Amino acid sequence: MEKPLVEVEVEESKTQDKVNEEVRATSNSMIEVLSKSTNPKHRNSKFLKFLKKLAHGAYGIENEALVKNPEKLEEFRNMEGERLKEEVVRQAEEKKASGEERQKMFERMWNGEEEIDEQLFQEMMGQWEQEGQDQDEELRGQLGGPFGSQWQSQVPEIIKDVIPFEPKNTYLDDTLTDRLTLAKELIDTGRAQEAIVCLQAEVQKNAENAEAWRLMGQLYQENDQDEYAIIAFKKAYEIDPYDLDSLLCLGISCTNELEQKDAINHLFHWLKYHPDFNHLVAAIPESADNVELDMVRAAYLEAHALKPKDSHVALALGVLAFIQRNFPDAARFFEDGIRENPTDHTLWNKYGAAMANSQNIPAALKIYHQALDLRPNYVRTMANIGLAYRSQGEYMQSMPYLLNALLLNPQATHIWSYIRSSCLQMNRLDLLEKVEQRDPNLFRGDFPQLIDPARMPKQNLDRLYENEIWNK
Repeated sequence: MEKPLVEVEVEESKTQDKVNEEVRATSNSMIEVLSKSTNPKHRNSKFLKFLKKLAHGAYGIENEALVKNPEKLEEFRNMEGERLKEEVVRQAEEKKASGEERQKMFERMWNGEEEIDEQLFQEMMGQWEQEGQDQDEELRGQLGGPFGSQWQSQVPEIIKDVIPFEPKNTYLDDTLTDRLTLAKELIDTGRAQEAIVCLQAEVQKNAENAEAWRLMGQLYQENDQDEYAIIAFKKAYEIDPYDLDSLLCLGISCTNELEQKDAINHLFHWLKYHPDFNHLVAAIPESADNVELDMVRAAYLEAHALKPKDSHVALALGVLAFIQRNFPDAARFFEDGIRENPTDHTLWNKYGAAMANSQNIPAALKIYHQALDLRPNYVRTMANIGLAYRSQGEYMQSMPYLLNALLLNPQATHIWSYIRSSCLQMNRLDLLEKVEQRDPNLFRGDFPQLIDPARMPKQNLDRLYENEIWNK
C-alpha cells in the first residue's frame, strides 16, 4: 500500500535531519583535529572555517543541495569576528621565538597606544602578508594530505561536490517557463548575482540542462569563485561530454585553482573532441596520468598553425603557458586571441594577469581597465586591479577595488584577507575594526570611489583599440 503523502514528507524530513546530524558530527571531529594543531595556519585555514560553518548549522542539506541558513550564518560571523580579534594578538605572540615582546608590541599597536618601530612593524606585516599568500596553497595541501583523506572518507558524498544554493529562491516559481533566457537577460543588464540565483533555480528544475550549468560556472569564474565554477562545469560536462566550451572553461578554472594535472587533462580532451583538431592528439594515450604538458602544448601549437585565427586555441595556449609560468608567452597568445575576439573581457583579464605576473604592473592596470570597460561588474578583474596596486605597495589605491569586488560579490570572502593585510600595512587600525564586521558599505565614508552595484555603467568601447597590441 502506498504511503500517505504527509508520512512520506515526514520521513524525508527525518532523512535530511539525519544527514545534517552526520555532517555536523563529522565536522566537529575534524575541527577538533585541526584546532589542536600547533601550526597557527591550520587553526585559521579556510578549510577549518568551512567546517565550523557546517558544525554551527550555517549550512545544511536540503533536497540534495547545500543551502545556507542566514540566521545561523550571521550568528557564526559575529562569533568569528570576536575570535579573529583574539587571534590577532595570539598570532603575533607565536611569530617570535620569545613571543612575549612581540605580543606586547602588537597589542600596543592594536590599541593605538604608541608608535611602533617601523622596521619591526614591516617585518611583522610581511609575515602576515606571506600567510595570506600561502592560504590557498595551504588549503589545497590539507585537502590532499591526511586531513583531506579523513574528510573524504567521513563526510557524506552529498556535500563533496555541491554549490550552496539560495534557500528562498523566487525563481523556482512554476509560472516561469524560460529561466535560461531570463538569466541571459539579467547578465546583459549587469545583474550577474541575480543571474546566478536564476540559474540555480533552472538546474534545480531541469538538472540535465548543460547550458545552464555551464553558464552558471562562467559566472562563478568571473566572480572569482573557481571552486564553484569547477563543480558547475563538471556537471555540464557529465551531461554533455562533447561540450567543448565546458572543457575549455574547466581547464581555465583548474589552472586558477592550481589543479594543473586536471587542467591539462581537460585541455587535452578539448582537442580530442574537437572535429578540426582531434587528429592532433590521436597518438596521445587516453589515461590522464600519461597526458603530459609538453605533449598537449605541442598539439595546441599545431592547432594554432592550422587555424591561427581561432581565439579558443590561443586562449588554451595562453593557459598552458601560465601553467609553465612562461608569462611572456602567455601574454603573446592572449594578444593573439584578443585580435580575433577583441570584446572578450575574459581574454583581456587573462592578458592583464600575464603582464602583472611579468612585473609590468602599469601595463597590467591599463589592460585590466579595458576588461572593466567591457564588463563593468567583472569581479575577478576588480580584485586583480586591487592586487596589482598591492604588489607595488600602493595599499590605499588597492582598497576601493577590493571593496568594490566585495560589493559586487559578497561571497568572495577571501578578499577580506587582502583588505585586512592592506589596513595593517598602512597602520590603519581604525579601518581594521570595520574589516571585522565584513560589510564593505561601512567604508563608504573612507572611499568615495565605492560603487552602487544597482547602478553600474554600461559597456564602454571607446578605448578598445587604444592598446599597443594593435600596433604589433
